[in-house]
Amino acid sequence: MFSALRQGSVVYILENDGKLSCKTAQVTSVSSPQFNPANFAQGNFSGTINISVNGAGLSEIALPENSEVLAEMSLEGNNFTEFDLSKYPALRIVALSSNKLTSIDFSKAPNLEVASASYNQLTEVKFGNNNLLQ
Repeated sequence: MFSALRQGSVVYILENDGKLSCKTAQVTSVSSPQFNPANFAQGNFSGTINISVNGAGLSEIALPENSEVLAEMSLEGNNFTEFDLSKYPALRIVALSSNKLTSIDFSKAPNLEVASASYNQLTEVKFGNNNLLQ
């Protein structure tokens, strides 16, 4: 089984062994995910500005960390119980609704402007001094 990934106008195939060949990405979305955990840290995803993996039932995902360009992330409808936003300093928009999060610290993403985390099991939400967050 494989999943098709679409980046711009190029389609990539993620095989069962987790290997993926790709060129510099601008937008990454997964059309029919059949993998857990998802690994986007391998391959050339360093240029990705938007990543969206929704409704995939994921509990883990590896993304390019400390990316200076990853600005938008949508991981709604998965099974995340925790998520560390500090790994994504350029993140401006994050959608984490409909997961199993019990806490989230939005202050770890200093450039965050828009955040969604509804329909979780949140008991703790931290905003810090982020004046950009809506």
